[in-house]
Amino acid sequence: MGEIGRHDFSLLARVDPSLNDPENFSISLICREKETDEKTEVVRIDNAEEKGPHIHRLYRRDEPEEQLDVDAWGAMQYIEERWKRYAKSYL
Repeated sequence: MGEIGRHDFSLLARVDPSLNDPENFSISLICREKETDEKTEVVRIDNAEEKGPHIHRLYRRDEPEEQLDVDAWGAMQYIEERWKRYAKSYL
């Protein structure tokens, strides 16, 4: 995705059963501290737990999950369009 200061941000996607037919998915924004190589999951959109697609803002643990109307590809686009805002809120 990009970098801010000493941090690199990237997208991590997990889909099942396949990328071409993703029934279950988890798309995350990952922060890597350059000096220590420590990685932290900042935001995750998934469709686990039979809730349908929803977003976890992991930098705000007390904030409730928000339902989203996206598939795996839409979840990737959602995070790609907003990654800087989430990264800055995390840092």
